[in-house]
Amino acid sequence: MDSKSMRGAALDYAAHGWPVVPGRLNKDSRLEPIGRARPTTKVSTINRWWQSSNYPILLKVGIFFEAIEVQSAWITKISTLLTRAHESTPILTIEENRSLVFCKSPIEVRSDIQNHSEVVVQPKDSYIMAPPSVVRGIYWAIGPSECDWHLADSYITQLAILSSRPFSHD
Repeated sequence: MDSKSMRGAALDYAAHGWPVVPGRLNKDSRLEPIGRARPTTKVSTINRWWQSSNYPILLKVGIFFEAIEVQSAWITKISTLLTRAHESTPILTIEENRSLVFCKSPIEVRSDIQNHSEVVVQPKDSYIMAPPSVVRGIYWAIGPSECDWHLADSYITQLAILSSRPFSHD
């Protein structure tokens, strides 16, 4: 992916109010911003960052959105339930069998979500790599533009997740 394409995608996120920052994997394999960069929607800063570099685009959890990690097998049902509730939302596949369901900030995590072994609420201030960053396995299952950049209510999202998971005794 060239820097022009990355810059265009970063500007698109920012135009819809999603602060972005260029990033990388650190020595502990955790995502972090380049240098002292902070997430922004400022066009001139984004243009400078991606002027000649194709840094991955990072989105910071807790600024504009929250993200809940679930099994990818659940996303069809989650998406259907959210659409029926008029709460379509972006869903990012991050691995072959794991996806992130985005929702509005802030989030008050339900105890049955917090204690579920197959559901992980991403920590506030963590980073998510966003497409078109070139990393195998990361792609929008439901892109932000497919739901008009709408973020679902966090409580309704949690209910959809709970309703979508197979019955378990945890």
